[in-house]
Amino acid sequence: VSRAMIASAQRTILLADSGKCDNNAFVRIAGWAAIDHVIVDDGLPLKARTWVGRNVRAHTLVSANDKEKP
Repeated sequence: VSRAMIASAQRTILLADSGKCDNNAFVRIAGWAAIDHVIVDDGLPLKARTWVGRNVRAHTLVSANDKEKP
């Protein structure tokens, strides 16, 4: 189902937690070429930030401390 959704999407955005960056996934849903934009918290290590900057079309770093006020 996930692969079909990615294949039919106009744009694919990955929302990621920096704490998962060094972990291997049990299942691979898509390659990096299928990702248009990555949103990740600023806890991402510098080496990973550099890789994302070079290999992903667009990315956004957000502060892990940002909290929406009611």
